[in-house]
Amino acid sequence: MVITRCTIFEPPAGELEKRKNECGIPFWPHGFVRAECDIETLLQSWNNEYACLGYGAHLYEELKAFCELTGIKAIAL
Repeated sequence: MVITRCTIFEPPAGELEKRKNECGIPFWPHGFVRAECDIETLLQSWNNEYACLGYGAHLYEELKAFCELTGIKAIAL
């Protein structure tokens, strides 16, 4: 499990369509985030197009602890 902190933002109205088109599938729901980690390490570690966002600063440490308890390899960035 790749775990990182991030912030969610909404692009300015004039940029929204351009940003949605960047992925090649503009009709899918989008969440725009700024990852608070080394982006190259994140891209090397994250091997699919899915993500789950959780709200709350406490989740970072709790997800790491969950992975340790369940034997899931955590990549905490």
